[in-house]
Amino acid sequence: GLFTYVRQGGTVKNLAVEGIIDCSERQLDLPIGGIVGRNKGGTISNCTSSVDITASVDSNVGGIVGSSESGTIVDCHNTGSINVTCSSTDSMPGIGGIVGKTSNGTVKTCENTGKVTVDHCTGTGGIVGYTVGGSKVSNCRNSGSIDGNKSKTGGIVGENYGAVLKCYNTGDVCSDGTAGGIAGRNVSENSGSGSTVENCYNIGDVSGSDDVGGIVGYNNNSAKFDSKIKNCYNTG
Repeated sequence: GLFTYVRQGGTVKNLAVEGIIDCSERQLDLPIGGIVGRNKGGTISNCTSSVDITASVDSNVGGIVGSSESGTIVDCHNTGSINVTCSSTDSMPGIGGIVGKTSNGTVKTCENTGKVTVDHCTGTGGIVGYTVGGSKVSNCRNSGSIDGNKSKTGGIVGENYGAVLKCYNTGDVCSDGTAGGIAGRNVSENSGSGSTVENCYNIGDVSGSDDVGGIVGYNNNSAKFDSKIKNCYNTG
């Protein structure tokens, strides 16, 4: 993207970009975003990406931000397509229409309309591929088709260790593994406060060859916390 790294206190706002990022000829281990590669504590707001991303990676890829740590992404919109191949599911990358992976961060009022297609990645989502460390995804929507191949695939979040609130998906979701209309996997750890999917709905078609659900494909409690699904509905 335009910015490799946004640090604590940094801001990127009111920006629109278009173009192509093609990193398919070599394997990359740095996060890739249509606008920002890595956001560590900064704020990305009111930005639009129409960047088509093609990559071969061992890292996180997002339509707006590749990787976000304790950062905020708000009021952002992606229309670009994402086509990513990961070296293996063991490399743990997240691929998302807005953010690849967020840790202890916030993603809110964002929209993805671009198609996301991946192969051999860990988590794939219309908004975020992989949420950890108490991250919150709220008031977001996805209408792009999400093809996760062998990854945990969701219309909003691929693999959720945080909170997904007031989000909806209208795009088709498919995977050769776990698939859910909102989250592919909703998983709690023994630290933190547990994971939650609440006040969400899905009207997209969902298909997969492993655990499949209209809202969540696989819901897993930890020894200390329950993984919660509340006030959600599915018509897909």
